[in-house]
Amino acid sequence: MPHITDERGLFLKDVQERLEQGFKMGFSNAQACHWAGIGEATFYNVTRDHPDLQERFEKLKENPKLKAVANIVNSIDKGDINDSKWYLERKAKAEFAPRTELTGPEGTPLGYVYSSDVPKEEEPEQLPEEHAQ
Repeated sequence: MPHITDERGLFLKDVQERLEQGFKMGFSNAQACHWAGIGEATFYNVTRDHPDLQERFEKLKENPKLKAVANIVNSIDKGDINDSKWYLERKAKAEFAPRTELTGPEGTPLGYVYSSDVPKEEEPEQLPEEHAQ
């Protein structure tokens, strides 16, 4: 079995690069390990012993979200109204999110329905005895 770590217990350069590639694409730990051709146990052993490496990988996982935000902001900067509305609906919900208000007639509060207020269903008809099992 080929070595994947060096004498310090760090990943070899090619393994490290593949893991970083995977994390930059938003892969989970399991997916990045598969991408890099290593076992998850090895990954967890190395990152347990090198918390700075684990921190780096966690930061890389944020890359797709950061790119997505940058794309939206760039689109807004170019004047895209739909992206602008979408952004406001999610980032300024109290003011811009679409919402549905449920009220009674003419805006009155909805009344409560209690189970005792709901009519009971009628009993189903009984089959003649020759058809009963």
